[in-house]
Amino acid sequence: ILGVLSLGSESPNCFNLADRDFAVDLATRCGTAIENSRLFEETEAGRRRLQILYEASGLLSASLNPGATVSSLVNI
Repeated sequence: ILGVLSLGSESPNCFNLADRDFAVDLATRCGTAIENSRLFEETEAGRRRLQILYEASGLLSASLNPGATVSSLVNI
């Protein structure tokens, strides 16, 4: 659970079925937006990891000198 949507009123029984449906729709949309944001962040983190692996593999194959290779890898 990431959050809670709470609606209230000082008047008893002031919410009708349309209000309830609106609140459910709003909560569903908020949940979808939060999930999309989480998936985007997860995808970006994976993309960054793959970019580092791509750069490292290029550096590893570029030189037979271990010292130069290690130095290049440290600078990624």
